[in-house]
Amino acid sequence: MNSILRTVTAMPAHARVVAAVLVAALFVLLLLVAGTMVSWYAEGSQRLQHAEPRIARLLGFADSVEALRASSEQIGQRLEALAYPATADLASTGANAQQQVRRLAEAAGLGVTGSQVLGPTGHDGFQEIRIDVTASGTMDGVEQVLLGLREARPLILVRSIEVTPVLNRRQQTVQNVALSLRVSVLKLQ
Repeated sequence: MNSILRTVTAMPAHARVVAAVLVAALFVLLLLVAGTMVSWYAEGSQRLQHAEPRIARLLGFADSVEALRASSEQIGQRLEALAYPATADLASTGANAQQQVRRLAEAAGLGVTGSQVLGPTGHDGFQEIRIDVTASGTMDGVEQVLLGLREARPLILVRSIEVTPVLNRRQQTVQNVALSLRVSVLKLQ
């Protein structure tokens, strides 16, 4: 250290000024580099802190991929049991549902006098196909058709029921009724 001081003091004055300016410039340059590196490190640390929850979520998803696939398959199977598939033609879906409701009514002992498939109503992710059915028969038959509709798959939703007594001119003990039934089925999109 003493030899460096002797060398510097032995230098001419203008050389000492140049050396001092060079040392100061080198010191400022080192401070700038150190400041840039500290700033870069702080910014990287902050980005990493913001990314850690996202990374943890992605790792959680990666760990539960199989469970998510199994759940998706199970939900898909349940949807298939409750609604008509998206691949089915809309017109044939309506006709099939209409025939299913007619068969249920006839199997319950009701005489179907008319049925009509109404235009579909679009919803988020599925279409609702409405069907109107008119039939006549006994109250036991009405009860049987309602029980059959509850068990039907794909699911048949009952929108409204109108039951009107039919006048008995023959004074039969069994009361006949006219049934107006509005139902809906769902078709996936």
